[in-house]
Amino acid sequence: LAEIRSLAVHPDYQGLGIGRMLVEACVERARERGVFEVMAITASEGFFKSCGFDFTLPGEKKALFIQTRDRL
Repeated sequence: LAEIRSLAVHPDYQGLGIGRMLVEACVERARERGVFEVMAITASEGFFKSCGFDFTLPGEKKALFIQTRDRL
């Protein structure tokens, strides 16, 4: 399990896809290292959901997860 923490893009550069590129790079790095799940605890739920993350444990902490491999 890997966690994305403290991801931010300066307001002057938001909306340009930089945050999405950073998240995609983090997920790809995890995949390359054999990590099968990436977690983000965030107040920006909509952003992470748009990047493919979803709640694994609905009703629990605001943690979103993405699988880095195809589900079996």
